[in-house]
Amino acid sequence: MVAAVAEYHTVAVSIVGAVEQPGLYRLNSEERSVVALIMKAGGIVEEGASRICIRRPNSDEQTEPLVLPVKGLNIPFTDTVLNGGETIEVERLEPRLFMVTGLVKRPGPFSYPEEASYNLSQALAFAGGVDDLLDPRYAQVYRQDADGQIIACAFTLAGDGEVNTSRVQIKPGDIIAVEHTSRTSFRQALTTFIRFSTGIGFGYQLNPSD
Repeated sequence: MVAAVAEYHTVAVSIVGAVEQPGLYRLNSEERSVVALIMKAGGIVEEGASRICIRRPNSDEQTEPLVLPVKGLNIPFTDTVLNGGETIEVERLEPRLFMVTGLVKRPGPFSYPEEASYNLSQALAFAGGVDDLLDPRYAQVYRQDADGQIIACAFTLAGDGEVNTSRVQIKPGDIIAVEHTSRTSFRQALTTFIRFSTGIGFGYQLNPSD
């Protein structure tokens, strides 16, 4: 005698965040796991996920989520059983970047690979170095601390009291700003004046009758 299953008993589980098709899914007994749910939701998005949080239902108190580490598109953890009612949060993998702005040749964001370690000299080199004509002497490094506050430190790039910028470590998320000072503003105004004056001189040469 052969028995057939008329209907599977299913449980409802929600998945949100960095998957292709987030939503509420009903899982049968063979699908009650995090990996199976992610596959049912179309998989993790191409950009990857940083971690997976499992929030289990608890009517009495708010419990801490179970956090599973994820790197890129891989899922390097033992699969976890789901009993129903859970919410799975797949957090998107944010790119590791640092930013260089101000008086540099190529300002912009730059990638900071997981295995890399950059110092201030190297960060400025990514941006093509400082502006040669304006010759700035200071750089500000802006960084967010553990409390979410922005802290800033100034470092000397040249001249007396020069700091060895190879010893100043840069972290992902840092902003390096080579900002104007009274010295660079004067040099910029002088450079603009010289260029303007040179242009007028060429104009007179081309139109001697004027």
